[in-house]
Amino acid sequence: MPSLSKVKNRVVLTPNLGITATFGTARAVEIPLYQSSPNIDGNDVRWEGVIESIVVNYTTATGIASILTFLSKDAAGDSALTPSVTTSAIQGTTTTTSGCIRVDYNLTVAIVQTSLWLFLRTNAATCTVTSIEVTWRE
Repeated sequence: MPSLSKVKNRVVLTPNLGITATFGTARAVEIPLYQSSPNIDGNDVRWEGVIESIVVNYTTATGIASILTFLSKDAAGDSALTPSVTTSAIQGTTTTTSGCIRVDYNLTVAIVQTSLWLFLRTNAATCTVTSIEVTWRE
């Protein structure tokens, strides 16, 4: 893997996705990974970089204490890149039904594709994911 720059990239997704206490392919979010200078290997685009962090903003939360996440190379969740991570929900200061979580990955990835999938679930009950912010560096 070539040396990585300190330049950070960020993508913000707005899935407006309802999540429950179970993982499921219908609750997976595709994360497009853009690269300023993609490496071409034959006909494949090879993405290389470090996934630094993911921030998940949510609303309409009812009775959740944490959100569980994992990253996968496929939309089915069968090629997990990370174990399931449990992160305590941080509630807003003016409401207990909105807030966010932040997961610091620092995950070095070299893949022959340009997307990953983020799987989400709550510890209990439901919420709506309003935005996901992914930060990485090449």
